[in-house]
Amino acid sequence: MTGDREPLLEEVASEDAELLGIFLEEAQELGEEMDRALQSWQQNPQDKTALEPLKRVLHTLKGGARLAGVMQMGDLSHAYESLFMAIIQGNIGVTEPVLTLTRRVADHLLAQIESLAECGKLPSSGPLLQALERAQQGDWSASETLPAPTRAAPAKAPASAPSGPAAKSAPVPTAVPGPSAAPRAHNRPSSKTLSKQEMVRVRADRLDQMINNSGEISIFRARIEQQSGQIGFNLEELEQTALRLRGQLRRLELETEAQIQFRYERAREEGASMSDAFDPLEMDRFTTMQQIARGIAETVDDLVNVNEAINDANRVSESLLLQQSRVNNDLQDALLRTRMVSFSQVVPRLQRLVRQTAQTLGKQAELVVSGAGGDVDRSILDRIVAPLEHILRNACSHGIEEPAQRQAAGKNERGRIQMSLLREGKDMLIRVQDDGAGVNLKAVRKKALDRGLMTEQMELSDDELIQFLLEPGFSTASQVTQISGRGVGMDVVVSEVKQLGGVLDIRSKSGQGTRFDIRLPSTLSLTETLLVAVGEDTFAVPHTSVEGVIRMPREQLKACYDGLQEGVEYAGRIYRVRYLADMLGFVDPLGDFFPEQRKWYPMLLVRHGEQRVAIQVDRMLGSRQIVVKTVGPQLATVRWITGGTILADGRVALILDVSTLVRLSSRSGSQFKVLKHGELPDVSFDEPVPAAPEKKDEPLVMVVDDSITVRKVTSRLLSRHAMRVVTAKDGVDAVALLQEALPDIFLLDIEMPRMDGYELTRHLRHAEEYRDIPIIMITSRSGDKHRQHAMDLGVNLYLGKPFQEAELMASIRKLLREKRNKVLLREHNNRGEKA
Repeated sequence: MTGDREPLLEEVASEDAELLGIFLEEAQELGEEMDRALQSWQQNPQDKTALEPLKRVLHTLKGGARLAGVMQMGDLSHAYESLFMAIIQGNIGVTEPVLTLTRRVADHLLAQIESLAECGKLPSSGPLLQALERAQQGDWSASETLPAPTRAAPAKAPASAPSGPAAKSAPVPTAVPGPSAAPRAHNRPSSKTLSKQEMVRVRADRLDQMINNSGEISIFRARIEQQSGQIGFNLEELEQTALRLRGQLRRLELETEAQIQFRYERAREEGASMSDAFDPLEMDRFTTMQQIARGIAETVDDLVNVNEAINDANRVSESLLLQQSRVNNDLQDALLRTRMVSFSQVVPRLQRLVRQTAQTLGKQAELVVSGAGGDVDRSILDRIVAPLEHILRNACSHGIEEPAQRQAAGKNERGRIQMSLLREGKDMLIRVQDDGAGVNLKAVRKKALDRGLMTEQMELSDDELIQFLLEPGFSTASQVTQISGRGVGMDVVVSEVKQLGGVLDIRSKSGQGTRFDIRLPSTLSLTETLLVAVGEDTFAVPHTSVEGVIRMPREQLKACYDGLQEGVEYAGRIYRVRYLADMLGFVDPLGDFFPEQRKWYPMLLVRHGEQRVAIQVDRMLGSRQIVVKTVGPQLATVRWITGGTILADGRVALILDVSTLVRLSSRSGSQFKVLKHGELPDVSFDEPVPAAPEKKDEPLVMVVDDSITVRKVTSRLLSRHAMRVVTAKDGVDAVALLQEALPDIFLLDIEMPRMDGYELTRHLRHAEEYRDIPIIMITSRSGDKHRQHAMDLGVNLYLGKPFQEAELMASIRKLLREKRNKVLLREHNNRGEKA
């Protein structure tokens, strides 16, 4: 390094070398992800949605850095994230200095990560922090004189060190347990030491692929076993057929002999000799029939012998399949054990997080962990740490009170957060419970009202209010800090838990604290499920979601549906009865699957919070261990689908998140009713439908698009959010519909037959009665020329296809609020003029 302007290397005051090594491994991955996300955004700087993944990466990097004691990197990540927040909110425009500064900060963060790994020191980030702070105030002078990023000089290899490729492949410090994980050059093990340990490092994705392939082998084996069973059944049928044929041949022989004997006896009675009674040809015919019968009998014997040989071969195949099954199970167990690590290795990191967060907030708190000695799948542990950190930060920020408040409430000054790791069968339960104030339901309700997630007239239980915490971007924090307030939190937790095939349950009592229960499978690749059928469709329900399985008599089930009985009682609890087909929005669910002659019906007992539901299914197909497959983008947005699997017969079964189904169907406020043949259900339960108190309060949206798919998808989306929809295929159709209904907002495409979106917009803006109605143009034409022309015509918002549901709904609500405020202001002014 030369020159005074080059940043100095600063020591890292980390107290935990192992924790620092763990952070380094994560930071290197986050750095690569940050770099990719930044490049993606800089290719299209006007696309603010591209900043969301970048913001989340920085949020995670900031938390990990602060936890590991790398405060310089944490502060820089926080300031960097704040800059992007300002860009997203429109406080800072995207200019060349902005792009340059964002690139410089990213390079500096990457340099810090690299330097920390090489020598345990960080390039100073003081000038960059100052530049970021001034940039948010509109001063870009500091960013023009920034020094170049400094990386640590590589340590010189000793004279005896090997050269060439072997030297280049020396591993950097990673999260391998043990003192050697500290990120110092002199602590690195030599090549000789590594060779003596006989350890091989395998990329996690390759190990996952091997486990996934072992699961695929299980699927193929199951299909082969099914085919083998079918072959065995067919061989038994063939054996029975051969026996029947043998009996028929025996009867044919007896009948032939009887006819010969009968004719011979009749000839004798008539006094004729044998030579007079039968000519030689006739005698030859009967002899030939007997020979054919004997030939067929021999063929049947041969067929039986072949059948027995195939049977023997099939039994050998079944035996080999059984042996292969044992070997494959051993292989799966060995691969899964390879990925198992102790949960205790992340406990210091979590305890340090609680201490640091509480200290930052001026509070006192401790984390007590029990059951941490249990082993956890490494991939699950890596992905669940971030959600646990979010929960612990929320517990410190929103749950644990100030020392004075705790003393006034008769509590210990030091808050207590308990985390326990429990095993329930093949599932894992992580429970986090604090002794704080509990969830502030008033703040949650106010925030939900502000965001339009509910109305003043809606009466929701405490449990239903708590579910709003799981909405994307939902935060009750009054200000943005490094701890909370950015809207990045519980939605990340529930999303990650769902992707892991788990279930999140939140309980809270005012003044006593909040409890989070995270139930996860023991491994990601293989999951124990219960297969159920509704009509001709098969679904898989994870064991983690099911409390029990019962049979329910038809009379009792019908009484529940008719409203004569509250529900079914099990273990002293009442479970409200629902039909799975009805919850999924199937048409005519009971038309063919509620027959009078059936006396018993299988029921799944599930729970979501305080809601207990007995879900009726048509058939139980048994418990299966399945290989979880990700679904395509078409199904990924459906909240109650967590994945898919391939069954032994080659059919595909979707994996259901029944807890989400229960939550969504309960929020719809709909009651079950038996549908007649051909009748459509009143409400679809695919997504939450916040019920408005009166139909007239629901806004009317006109969707104008020449694509029937777009019209249907958009209509369904809007209906899920308690909005009425009217659709038109082009501008001419829309103008005709305006004679019958006056919408509150328009969603228009550009390119349509007869009258395109531009022409329709021009027509609407020149008509007095439609002039103030907001218009959102949604099109695949994302060029500036098309956008500017639309804005010049009077379009309020211009979105590209495919649109994001959250962005569209937020925009609609915002425009509707602005329209209402404009109407109220006009009415107020009119009253003032009249007065």
